[in-house]
Order: sequence, then structure tokens, then C-alpha cells
Amino acid sequence: MKMVKDLEGKLYEEWLRSLGLFSLKKRRLRGDFTEVFNILMRGSKGVATDLCSDQQQDLRKEHDSESGEV
Repeated sequence: MKMVKDLEGKLYEEWLRSLGLFSLKKRRLRGDFTEVFNILMRGSKGVATDLCSDQQQDLRKEHDSESGEV
């Protein structure tokens, strides 16, 4: 593998900084945020809606059990 002369002897973080790149950890985190955004933007087709509806059902069950209804 050829090495760029200016990067020879530098630490990995210095390589990334000098090349204007992010670390793998930050790239993965960014990908996670992008995926969450996409899930939330899908609306009724996405997992977020399923999670919300599950939460609403749990709240309704809790409310019904407190009020004596079943």
C-alpha cells in the first residue's frame, strides 16, 4: 500500500483530520441518525408509527383497568 508522504508517521486521527474525514465511529453514528430520521419520516408505513400505536394501546389498557372497564 502506498502512503502519502505527509501522512507518514502520523496517528490515525491525524490522518483523518488532514484528509477531512470522520472517524468510523462518527460515520456509523451519522448513519444511525439518518436511519432514525428515515423511519420517522415514513409515517404510517414505518416502525415509529407501530411503536406509537403500541404505546397508545398500553395507555388505553392502563386507563381502562383504572376506571374499572375491561
